[in-house]
Amino acid sequence: MSCATAISPDICPTAGQLVGQYLMLLPRGRAFGEGGKARLPGGIIYGVLYVLAVAFAACHAALCALSLEFVCATADQTLDWWYYEYDFPDVCDPWASLCAKVAAEGGATCAFLQEIAWGKGWSITCGTDCASTAGCIEAAMVPGGPVAGVLYIVVDLEASPAYLNSPQTLGPVAGFLEADMPVLCGPDLSALDCLIQRVAQAHLKIVYLYF
Repeated sequence: MSCATAISPDICPTAGQLVGQYLMLLPRGRAFGEGGKARLPGGIIYGVLYVLAVAFAACHAALCALSLEFVCATADQTLDWWYYEYDFPDVCDPWASLCAKVAAEGGATCAFLQEIAWGKGWSITCGTDCASTAGCIEAAMVPGGPVAGVLYIVVDLEASPAYLNSPQTLGPVAGFLEADMPVLCGPDLSALDCLIQRVAQAHLKIVYLYF
């Protein structure tokens, strides 16, 4: 047994289908062409209603096509609105296309942050507990317990192509930076920070550790 049906759930009548419906709505009587040639193709009444049917058929077609605009992959007429709504393109975004950004499930998990960071050439680990976050010791941080509202992101510079392939004034020296902190010394992590800030929870204070 199947629930499939040959009838489309979208009703998109043509002008020929509409004019037949309009004719059936006319009052009865000879004054309205009942029983005569006026209601037949080529007749005056038929012609007037057919002109109306052509206009309304275009409206029906536009409404049926509108259903395609609800899905990114098939949107056409409303693409400008899609780009505006999702603020795309954005140089900080980890997504290569608009539809990829729309389909992204995201989340604030470290696994997700690691995935998008690696897609931009950064090797990171992260956690809210510096004592158990891989790389904290290498970054010369004093291990500590969880700190409310703080997310530690540890960057392995020597394993990050984005760092190795960009001009650097200093080698990979262990240290830390807070988000939005001016880079006075150490690596420039602004590109990574721009990326992380797009998806990390807004209430978190981000501290970058690097080695």
